[in-house]
This record gives sequence, structure tokens and C-alpha cells, in this order.
Amino acid sequence: MIGRTFARTVAGLTLTALGFCLTTPTAEASRRYPTEVTLRYPIAPNIDHSPVVQTPFKRCRTALADPNGVLVIGDSITALGFDNITAQFAAAGRPVCINARDGRRTDEGVYQLSRYVSGGLVGPNTSVVMALGSNDVLRPASEMKTNIVRTMQLLGTQRNVYWVHAFNYLWWDSVPQWRYVRGTRRVDEEIKWGAAHYGNITTVPWPTLVKATYPALLSQDLLHPTPDGNAARTRLILETMKPTVAP
Repeated sequence: MIGRTFARTVAGLTLTALGFCLTTPTAEASRRYPTEVTLRYPIAPNIDHSPVVQTPFKRCRTALADPNGVLVIGDSITALGFDNITAQFAAAGRPVCINARDGRRTDEGVYQLSRYVSGGLVGPNTSVVMALGSNDVLRPASEMKTNIVRTMQLLGTQRNVYWVHAFNYLWWDSVPQWRYVRGTRRVDEEIKWGAAHYGNITTVPWPTLVKATYPALLSQDLLHPTPDGNAARTRLILETMKPTVAP
């Protein structure tokens, strides 16, 4: 989605998306994380072959060793807000490790999560933010539920997990609008299902905040936040999270 300029007709309006260019924050961020894991299910290829935008390894190790450390796994929306998320979390006393990628589907996000877990970076007190679901609009029903189950198998029942609700819009024009609407509702329902089945999942109602303030927080592509939206989304995640642990 990011790095493309595209147009789509939604509700009778032609909306042109903004073009974004993302780069890895530092050269060190391209380092491989330890202990590659092969999961027992297929991982969808990333159709854009886009780079992973991630916090450098040493910073991640330090951040996640802190009892208030947070791991964020996301897609293009998180990648776009990388600097804002890093700064706001730090100001809130929440050292953060981010791994995001343009076009990332949830199954690939769960795979990336598994690498941090198997590499020993995710401690028993680490909070995890899963900001995924925007690229799953055409996937089979209940696939998000399956990926939530996989996520919780990795994280267990003690860690605090925060799942950000997502809009389900894809860039190509050949997909009818009703698929976007249906996909958004379905992912919303399946994330709520996850929270109902796992007591340590808390949902983050990003679309609800957007609808209450539209169009201030959402770009014309109806998916990526504006600069103000990035800041508001990060604040919402922080406000949803449990209080920090006293030093």
C-alpha cells in the first residue's frame, strides 16, 4: 500500500492516496534476529517485497528487558508512524521495540512475533501490541481467529496483549467496495472474538476514534492515518494499556 499512488471510488467519491517512502531507520535495523523459527503453517508472501522497518536489535533487547517494555508488530500503518510511536512510548515510560512492514498480512506478523519469542527477547512481563488485519480483507473466513490462536500459543495467558482494530482496504480498484466493508466488519468481529476467548487480550478501538473525528485522522485512501492521526493512534494505544510497573 505505501509507496503507491492509487485511486479508488468509495461512496461516490474518487479518493487519491498519498505516496509514502519508507526506509529502515538505521543500517543496524537490517540485522537478523536470533533463532530462526519454522512454523507449521504457510506464510503469505509479501507482494510488494517491501523492507521490514524495525527497531535495531540492541535497542530491542534493552527495551524488552525493561518490565515496561513493549513489542509492536504491525503493517504499513505502524511503519508510517514508526518515529511517532517510538517517541510517544518513550515519553510514557514504555521502551518500545517495533517491527512493521508495508503490506504485511497477519500470518506473517505472527511469524515475526515467533522470532522474537524464540530469540528470548520477549520476557514474562513484556506487553505485546498486534497492529495487524488491514491486509487480510480477501482471506478466508476465520483466518484471523486462527492467527489470534497462534499468537496466544506463543505468548501464553499471562502477558498483556493489545490488538488494534483495523480498517480493511486494499489498493487495487478491481475489488468491489462491499468486500472492504465486509472485510472490516469481519476482522473487527474476529478481534473481538479473541478478546472474549483470551482474558489477557485488550482491544484498541482505532476505527471508532477515526469515525468520531473523520476526516481529521485518516488520509484520503481511507486506511493510513494523517500525521495527527498517527499521534492520536499512538495515544490511544498508550491510553488503552495498563499502567506502567513501578521501578
